[in-house]
Order: sequence, then C-alpha cells, then structure tokens
Amino acid sequence: MTRIALDAKLLGRSLIFMLLLCWPLMLFGRPGYFADTLAYYTGGDKAVGSVFHRLSPADPTPSSAPVSKVTPPPADTHDVKSARSIPYSVLAFGLRGADRAMTPLAVMQAMMVAFIVSVFLAVINVTGVRWWATILWLALATPAAWVASFAMPDVFAGLTILIIAIMVFRADRLTAPVTVGLCGIGALAISSHASHVAIAILLLPLGLIWRAIQRPASGQPHVRSVSWLWMAAPIVLGILAVVVSGFIGFGEVSVAPKRLPLVLARSIGDGPARWYLDRHCPSEHYVVCEIYGRDIPKTSNDFLWGPSGVATLATPSQMQRLRNEEQDIVYRATMAYPLQQLRASLTGLTRQLIHFRIVEENFNIGIAPGKTAAPVFRADSRMSTDLRDMADTLSEISAALALVWLAVGFPAASPERRALALFLVAGIVANAAVCAILSGASDRYQARVIWLAPLAAMVIPTPFRRRTPRSPRPAAAQEDSA
Repeated sequence: MTRIALDAKLLGRSLIFMLLLCWPLMLFGRPGYFADTLAYYTGGDKAVGSVFHRLSPADPTPSSAPVSKVTPPPADTHDVKSARSIPYSVLAFGLRGADRAMTPLAVMQAMMVAFIVSVFLAVINVTGVRWWATILWLALATPAAWVASFAMPDVFAGLTILIIAIMVFRADRLTAPVTVGLCGIGALAISSHASHVAIAILLLPLGLIWRAIQRPASGQPHVRSVSWLWMAAPIVLGILAVVVSGFIGFGEVSVAPKRLPLVLARSIGDGPARWYLDRHCPSEHYVVCEIYGRDIPKTSNDFLWGPSGVATLATPSQMQRLRNEEQDIVYRATMAYPLQQLRASLTGLTRQLIHFRIVEENFNIGIAPGKTAAPVFRADSRMSTDLRDMADTLSEISAALALVWLAVGFPAASPERRALALFLVAGIVANAAVCAILSGASDRYQARVIWLAPLAAMVIPTPFRRRTPRSPRPAAAQEDSA
C-alpha cells in the first residue's frame, strides 16, 4: 500500500487546483464579502491589539512606547456584547493585505482547499483523466471556488467534514507530515465557526462506530489505538483552540464564547419560544421579557439584527443573561410545543438541503480605500446577474449528477467505499441540520458544503462505463483499481 507523502507530486497537484479555485478572485480582483466580514476583521484587530496591550510595559516612556497599528482592546471584556471566532478573526486580520481587501486570506483558503482535496483524491486513488475531470468539476461547476474566494469562514465547513472523513477512513495511508498538516488545518477549520464544532461533534460518533468495527490491517493492536487518536486529533485541537482563545480573550470557558443567542432567535422565529414567552413573561423574570415585555419581534432576523434587535437594544450584561437563559427558554418552549417545533425544524432542514444558490457571496461591494480605524464597504459592481445565474444552474446540475452517480454506482462499490461516500453525505446533511435547526435556513450555509457531493461520487467506481468480464482478483487489488 502506497502512502501519501508531502512530495512534489502532491504539492504540484495542490498548486494546479489552487489556481483553478482562484478564478473568481482573478476575475473580480478581490474576494467576495458579507456583512460579517468586517466583524471578523475588527474582531481580529481587537484581539491582536489586546495581545500588544498585555505585552507592552505598564507605563512606557515616550521614547520606548511601542507604536501599534492595531485598535486598543476594550477597557473591560465584560463590555463585549458578542464576538465571532477568535482564531478566524485573527487569521482574517493577519491576512488582510496592504489594501485591507483580504485577498491573501482568500488565497490561503484556496490553498487549504486544494491541499485537502488533493490528499483526499490521492487516498481514494483518483488519478489521470479522472483527476483532471474532478478538479475541473469542482472548480467550475460547484460553489467550491466561490466559497474559497469568500472572505468568510464558510469554506471551512466543507473542510471540517472532508478532513474528519480522511482521518476516519484513510489515516493509515498518510505519512506523518501530511497527517500533521491535516490535523492543523482541521483544527483551524473547526475553530473558525461555532457551527463547525457542532458538525464535528455530530460526525464523531459515526467515525467511532466505523473504527470500532474495523480490524487493523497489520494485525497489530496498537495500529487501532493510533488511528483512533488521529481521528480525534483535529476535533480535540479545534475545540481546544476555541476554549483557550475564549478564556484568554474573555475569561470565559466555552465552546462558543460570547455567542449570539441564535438558537433562541430560531425558536422565536419558528414560534414556540415566542408563544411560550408571551404566556410566561408576566410571571417569569427572563431578561428577554425585561427588554421587550410581550412585544417580542416575530422573526429571528428582527430579534437579532432589526432596529429593535438584541444586538442594538441589549446591554452587555443583558446579552450575557440572554446566553445564560437561552437553553432553559428553548427547552421549555420545545416541551410546550413539541409538534410545532418538530414541524418547523423539518421544514427548515428540507429547505436547507435543496437550496444552495450563490446569493450572499457578494462581489459587488469592495473595501473603501483609506486609513480609517475600521474598514468600510463601498458599492463597486463587478458581478453580473447572468454569471450568478449560470453558476447556480451549474451547481444544481452538479449536485443532481453526483446523486445519480452515487445511486447507480453504489451497489458495485466495496463496503469501505460505500461507508466513506455515505459519511460525506452524512456531513452534508449534518451541516443542513445544524444550520437550519440552530440558526435558520440560508442558501449560503449549504453552498459551503454542497461541493462535497462530487467528491462523494468520486469515491464510487465509475458507474457509466461498460465493464468487461475479467478473472477474479484479490480484494485488495480490486479496491486499488476502484
């Protein structure tokens, strides 16, 4: 069995695929942006400023005072209402580029996608014409290039699923440098957004079950122990990065420090939490009742971001109380209206699974030039509606083709390849469930992982070619040829 090494062949393929993934970046001259892009930038600015502040002398003299180009940290971390992922915020700020357009960030994301996909294709023995067809399929007919060129952590959702899949099924095919690289990128991917932590936790039991029923190929017991450690390493390191950065930044031990009350907002939008609070606000002393009385916004977006949303009205102490009370309110509301919540969640899950248009990856705004303390957006239209529509159509055709490929070729695949393909599909479904049920269905959330569907198809032997009878061969040889 040939092991995948960090050699010129792997790096060369990664470079070729990276260049293909960068086509939106080259076409528009900058990454795509979203409203939260600037929040990540400023969050990284403050995080780096906090480090400078702590490492600086307590009372520096004028001649020795450090010159910092970063924003000073808040006087008290308790004054922070909410925060995004600290690891990704620091990455976004560090890779902002001289013009603060975050082009280096997008290039780095494309490099990581190219490397992980190249490793995956190598471990499932995709070579030659099939390799070229796969990377062209991914780069031109799926949202992979769009999300890689998007100055948001979205692309790391797909990488989270793909890296865990490699570690579960093919960690024994990797040399130490490649394994360490996957663990590092996996830790960053998982720590870059709270939803990625949830996806990893959902996939972990599936990986544990598969590893538990496998026998070490070498017959040596220690092989199984090592494979279990490598499978868990990206998840443990990613969660550890979130917890440590949250403790350093806010003195809070949490897998989602300073999070927004997204789950409560989703329950309010679905109805149960709003109905529950309407009945119990007179008798309970929840902070949401303190802010709104019984006039609670009816949609999750209005509750979070509207003119009367908690992001605007709530004080930092009220926001912390909201986080503390969120689980209790959502649990009680779900128990009071279980069927209504189930119906709303299933509706959201269904919608999330089938909607993955490139809607919110905005290439028609840019970062305004200047030396202001915080960057601001400006209108700068560079993307036509026709191009967006064509990309959406190609993505839909691509997903449908991948599903047909899986359905037709599935019976002929080996048990391990069936399990690997199903694991990737489970990751896509897990992403939809996490986003739709805990936050709210959005095309952007599923676009960030739907590009995994062609990779799941590539795990399965080509179903459309006519097979000629041939003499029986050992199972291992059949697996390699698949």
